[in-house]
Amino acid sequence: MKHLLLTISLTLLLASTCFAQVTFDIDNRNPKVNTAKVEVQTTKICQIVPKLAGLEATDLHITICIAKDKQEFRQVLPKDQKETPKAYYIRITKTLHFYKYDAYVFAHELTHALVDEYIGGKLPEKIREVIPTYIETKVRDVY
Repeated sequence: MKHLLLTISLTLLLASTCFAQVTFDIDNRNPKVNTAKVEVQTTKICQIVPKLAGLEATDLHITICIAKDKQEFRQVLPKDQKETPKAYYIRITKTLHFYKYDAYVFAHELTHALVDEYIGGKLPEKIREVIPTYIETKVRDVY
């Protein structure tokens, strides 16, 4: 009887699994970027990515900061960073910095943020890139 109850409880738990809830604030410092459009795109991506990644019950609140220009964006990068990426996530502050907002890049970086929250960011760099790249590709297919 205990085995049956455990099986039923586990089945109910799995059936009611909630995917990660992602909330965000937007700090748009670039007057050329339409904040309302970014908010709509970001909301959709925040609903899609946790499901595609299969990340459950990992709630995350992030700040999206869109720099006014490349120079401002470069200030948040590590000093030894030679290339200028499209975005950069700072885990400690849970802030995603953009030079130019792009929904697909956001999906990629959001996956980094969710995986970091889920497992603590303790993966080698090459492995750390595999999951976000895969999810970005899947988002391109569905969005």
